[in-house]
Amino acid sequence: MMPAEYQSFIDALRTQRRVINALVRREFIAMCGRRGIGFLMMFAEPMVIIVFIMGLVLLRANHITHTFPVFSFVVSGWGVMWLCRFPIQRVGPAISANASFLVHRQITVLDIMLARSIIVVFSVLTCIALIFLVYLVFLLDTRIYSPEHILLGFLFCIWYTFFSCILTATICSYTFLGIKFILPFAGSHVFATGAFFMVDWLPSTYQSLALYLPMVNVTEMIRYGMFGDVVACHYDMPYVTFFCIAYAYFVLKFLYYKVRTGYIHAVS
Repeated sequence: MMPAEYQSFIDALRTQRRVINALVRREFIAMCGRRGIGFLMMFAEPMVIIVFIMGLVLLRANHITHTFPVFSFVVSGWGVMWLCRFPIQRVGPAISANASFLVHRQITVLDIMLARSIIVVFSVLTCIALIFLVYLVFLLDTRIYSPEHILLGFLFCIWYTFFSCILTATICSYTFLGIKFILPFAGSHVFATGAFFMVDWLPSTYQSLALYLPMVNVTEMIRYGMFGDVVACHYDMPYVTFFCIAYAYFVLKFLYYKVRTGYIHAVS
């Protein structure tokens, strides 16, 4: 690459960084208010879900030994489910809500999607981190077995969530049926993440089927990192890696096709 071309690329990258930074600031104010009070409301639903999941687990007492780490099970299952479900719901209508910004030459549909995805995913991660801190201080029922598995699992989850957000925002931007698609797709992650069960609890014929769901693998990976072999955790890291790469490729190709053919700009 020639120096002049390299400088042009750097200038364009700086411009897009400023654009995304401005959009992120706007999205934060729109979502949480100028004083960020709305951010506190994000803790209400998680606490209800945690209590609900814990109740379900305790009711299934026949599956639980006296050494089963109930709090670790609940926090891990809720964390993955919440990180998948909430951003998909919030990012879906991003283009239709900000279509007027597309008249600006520097603002692209991907900028709008990234801005809302960044602020929503960051907010959810902050919520998870604070609840995880409470868990470590007051509710820790077994020593952390492998922090590396926990970190890697959440990185996989963030990757999947980002591209799911882009996918739903793309679908919502060119058809009114996209809005109807968001809630079922986001809601399916209540079960498709394995928040309510361990794969080891399932009959053997269904265990392999459950592991076709990438976020079930991620939840099991995080649970292995939290309490190790107290309960057998089943996951396939190469499969999750392959799925995330293929999923990202498909979503970006789908977005590129819709932008190139003009479907997304038709919304504005």
